[in-house]
Amino acid sequence: MVIYGKENLGTIDTIKAFEIANANNIDVMLVGERDGIPTLKLLDFGAISYKNKKKSKKQVKAKKPKVFKIRPNIGIGDLRNKAKASFKSIEKGHDIVISVILKGRENAYLDLGIEALEAFKDEIKSYGEFTMVDKIDGNNISCIISK
Repeated sequence: MVIYGKENLGTIDTIKAFEIANANNIDVMLVGERDGIPTLKLLDFGAISYKNKKKSKKQVKAKKPKVFKIRPNIGIGDLRNKAKASFKSIEKGHDIVISVILKGRENAYLDLGIEALEAFKDEIKSYGEFTMVDKIDGNNISCIISK
């Protein structure tokens, strides 16, 4: 039995199946065997492997985290707007990074930056539970939030 594309060519000789494959420049694949009669499938294996590689590349792509930058002296209204925007990004499946940047004399007041970050985290907690990881690196205080 030979299958070519979606049509069944019926029971034909194996040698004839190989001739059809050579004429159309396609491959022959043994699908199974029943009662000593092989079932062959004629297909373009190169095209199938190309499609599979293309699909696997699409699946590998990871979503980049969205970065939200705030300053230590941010107002409560601005903080709420950034929290809403970050929640929308989390709903879409992105991880978010909140970064508090300290400049100039603000570096002496690290606690103000930490308070701003905590205020942001409290604001986003009103939308649900998330995993949060804090990190202090020089004049940058950051937090990664994911669902």
